[in-house]
Amino acid sequence: MGGVCPAPPESRCLADSHRSTMSSCRTMFCARCIVSADHPPASAISIESPPDPPSGSGRSGRPAGVSRVKTQNPQVIAAAARFWVAHGADGRSAAARPGSRVSWGGRHEVLPESIEQGRLHNEAGHDQDGEANSVATRQLPRSLTPLEGESLPGYLLRSAYRLERSPAQFARLVGLASGKQSRIAYAYLRAMPEGVMREFSFAARLTEREADDLTLKGFTQTYSPLRRLRTGAKYIGDSAAVNWAVADSSRYCPDCLRGNGSSIEESLGGGWKLLWHLPVVFACVPHRRLLEHLCPACRQPLDVSGGRIGLVRYSTLAGLHPSQCRNALPHGRADPMQRAERTQGVACGMRLDRAGQASGSALASGDLDSLLALQQHILKHLSPQTKTQDESTAQHGYYLSDLIATTHLIKITWPMGAEFLPSSQFESLIEAYVGPIAAQSSVQHQSGLQKEEGIRGMRSRIAPIDSALCGALLSVADAALGNRELATLRPRIEPLAREAYRREKSYASKIFRSTDISPTLVRSVAVRIHGLPTRVGFRPLPVQHHYRVEEIPSFLPQEWFNRHFTEFIKYLPRFDYAIERRLRLGASLRLAELKSGGTWEACGLMIGMQPSLAKLTLKYLGRELEKLCLWPAFEETVEKVADYLDSTSERTDYVNRRRYMDSWRLPVDDWLSMHEGLPSLKRLRQWPGPAIGSALVWAEVTEGERVRSPVVLDLRQRGENTQAFATRLEMLSDAVGEPSLRLRRRIHLYAERLAVFCDKNLEPAVSVSEVIRDESAVSAGVIQEERPQASLAATIRRATLNRIVYELADPVGQMAPDRMWELFQCVVPAAADQARDATARGLGIRAALAAIVFVSTTPCVWRELPTGFGISKHTAFQRFTEWSEARVWTELGQLLRAANQSQGDLDWSRQAIDAVSARADKRRRGRS
Repeated sequence: MGGVCPAPPESRCLADSHRSTMSSCRTMFCARCIVSADHPPASAISIESPPDPPSGSGRSGRPAGVSRVKTQNPQVIAAAARFWVAHGADGRSAAARPGSRVSWGGRHEVLPESIEQGRLHNEAGHDQDGEANSVATRQLPRSLTPLEGESLPGYLLRSAYRLERSPAQFARLVGLASGKQSRIAYAYLRAMPEGVMREFSFAARLTEREADDLTLKGFTQTYSPLRRLRTGAKYIGDSAAVNWAVADSSRYCPDCLRGNGSSIEESLGGGWKLLWHLPVVFACVPHRRLLEHLCPACRQPLDVSGGRIGLVRYSTLAGLHPSQCRNALPHGRADPMQRAERTQGVACGMRLDRAGQASGSALASGDLDSLLALQQHILKHLSPQTKTQDESTAQHGYYLSDLIATTHLIKITWPMGAEFLPSSQFESLIEAYVGPIAAQSSVQHQSGLQKEEGIRGMRSRIAPIDSALCGALLSVADAALGNRELATLRPRIEPLAREAYRREKSYASKIFRSTDISPTLVRSVAVRIHGLPTRVGFRPLPVQHHYRVEEIPSFLPQEWFNRHFTEFIKYLPRFDYAIERRLRLGASLRLAELKSGGTWEACGLMIGMQPSLAKLTLKYLGRELEKLCLWPAFEETVEKVADYLDSTSERTDYVNRRRYMDSWRLPVDDWLSMHEGLPSLKRLRQWPGPAIGSALVWAEVTEGERVRSPVVLDLRQRGENTQAFATRLEMLSDAVGEPSLRLRRRIHLYAERLAVFCDKNLEPAVSVSEVIRDESAVSAGVIQEERPQASLAATIRRATLNRIVYELADPVGQMAPDRMWELFQCVVPAAADQARDATARGLGIRAALAAIVFVSTTPCVWRELPTGFGISKHTAFQRFTEWSEARVWTELGQLLRAANQSQGDLDWSRQAIDAVSARADKRRRGRS
């Protein structure tokens, strides 16, 4: 039953009133008074302090006759401590010190050494750091049951108001503060240390589960930003707000603060919800309204602490209702009497449960409904027991992290994300908030100044406290995420990510460096990880494919490339063999990445490629394809190749083939026998000899690059020049003459037979006579030829060059205009084999000049010279060599520059001859 504390007035606690709800047990007194009638209150205790220790002695003296037995009675110790607090601190009696004599009712005991300055140290108490507390914490007379979803600061406000004490006094009673400390650690909102939690739950008569439920600890599994906060620290710091872990200021719902009408909530008000401290909670779904963030009177956000002021603002003020505003009255908004009171620590005091117009009331009903639906969806993800329909468990856990990361993207790239807005009213809200920040960031970026307050500033990354604005940003981010399927997510998110990296590279890097976001979101912005990422968390996760890494060739086979990349190359502005080579290398590396999930350097080692080559390939493709926005198309094309490889029933172990062929070399006899019936290849037969055959066979068997064959690597290790060898390889591979075609056909048949021995790990025993017989049958048309796949780039390039020449009305006259031809005849030397017909000779020389100009001003090479000029590539190259040695191009260039004409043909002729002269100089330097 209720009553007044029976403790004598002088022993009561320092509060003005001692009314408390007591049970029938005699031992229940108010919190600061002696707790048992079997032991006297502090007023009945007399304490005789020992004399000061003698000079040079470290031990305290004791009065004569004082028992040296130290008391173990916690009630006596607590009473003595309170006696010191009530009397010794005010100077009305001597302070109790270690060794002091405590007397009551004819009994005498000595205070133990653990009392220091009126503070007790024992194993039962802990301070706010989880360490031993100075005063033994006792249970409160009766506990206040926490409301559902109530936060720790809300519980402190309601409990302190019930006991007519300040929140700081109540915090000291329950072990959340010690001594005269008034600040309650803001970090307790994240989680209380184990010692503090035990002491608090014991003093407040709560279970440990109830004490934990007052903190955000229960949301760490569903709200990943909370996991980044340090546990056990006194301060949370600004990073909590920057990372969207905890809001700078608590929002509130006036309807919730009014309570449910029960007697206890009618007196103490409703609870301050724990969810209101999370930045992603901006609406009260049961009351269908947005949360408030400003006091209606002082127009300030509530409890803006940033982790420094404490869990409760002005915690030393008593008598304020839990729903009253604790902000200080701002300057100029109070009368002189109020300003004088403010200097004495008087808060605003506005009842927040009586707020007037609801926040967001100006929103259209449809906009409010969409925000409430989004809030309901977010609350489902915050609850560990629920999972949305048609959503995997993994996707459910990543939703809030993806939502926050996308919100950052929207802020960086605004107004790019405006297309996802469901309402124009939301657009005006976001524009007013993000627009000035983005504009300032752009100005500072253009001027080269360091950004202190732009989008990089920590404060600009914090979630907006305004509920309507925060809801609008989250609504845009949710629309941008959609169903979070990679196929549909990447086209929406990738442009935002690319623009974010362009505007704020450091900020964007921090967003996607987080391991909390989903692998799907990481893959959707993979366009920005082509700079050889080092963190595995940045890499796309391996996709489940049936093929093995060992079954991937180091150089994508020509057949696979021609089959799957034909559509892709249509989007390239230019396409040549160098680009084809990079694409084939990159496709093999990407296939290995899809299977293993490793970096391209690691994948290069897996498929027999040098890591440096893999690194260069990634750098080249990443830079070129990113500029063209073609990296997603490249990934999709390679995924088609992966599906094709999965569907292939018989796959080849290329690792085993490379191991088998590493020490294999083409026998000399086999090489000589392959030249049977091909007398025009006599020079090739002698040099470079069987080495070139070994490289070609190795490339056929292992599907690798010819220049990466063991033969070439051996030459390089011996310090020999491999350029000439590589040139001979290229010439033989691209030659179109009948003897060269027949030799390549024999090498192909030889490699097919050798591959069978490789796969079976047998000693090679290829019959060259059978190879020549089959090749002769193909040449005679008896057997249908299975032609090796020609390079797609070479085929397209030849067709393009022939089309260019075909479309010229007069190829010779346009490539060698009249004025150029006139001046050229003045400097060209007489040929040794002059034709009898001077006209025919002139036409041949002019055709050779036109062909040389065409090769020098286009990507054409000599062996691809179109036939439209009426001259063979061998003749054109021979003329170019002769005239270069005679310095014809230098003299012709001087004549053209000396001409006082600015005609279009003459200007073009100067540029064309400069290109020919540069080509001649390059050839001269290469030969020297």
